[in-house]
Amino acid sequence: MKHILLLIILATIGLMSGCSDKAVTLEQIPETINVFIKQTFPDQSIIHAERELSIAGYEYSIVLANGVKIEFDGHDEWDKVESSTLPVPDVLIPTAIASQVRAHYPGTPIIKIDKAEGDLCEVELAGGLDLKFDRQGRLVKTDD
Repeated sequence: MKHILLLIILATIGLMSGCSDKAVTLEQIPETINVFIKQTFPDQSIIHAERELSIAGYEYSIVLANGVKIEFDGHDEWDKVESSTLPVPDVLIPTAIASQVRAHYPGTPIIKIDKAEGDLCEVELAGGLDLKFDRQGRLVKTDD
């Protein structure tokens, strides 16, 4: 019994050590991610890519030449898009959220969007203000 427990512990440690981020080549990036990047950021190239094994599959973290970082979940769907200065492309921002931001923070671009927050979608505006919206686009929390 002790041997079986030891084998399980060693196997778990072995699996966990293989789950760290690992740099990948452009050829190792799934085609669906490449298509998304070409359509959403047509003038940009990938300068760095990493993948990490999760329960859902491989998650990818991509950095583009303009500094935009995009994270993809285990189903090759984008989770997060962020930049220190560049606005997130309008096509990625739900209409209700874009309308709220335009109405209450006119002229302030969204520089980060994170839809991996459970039932919430978090955006960060230039200047550092964080806004959390529910899935219907209603503002539920503001953090500076």
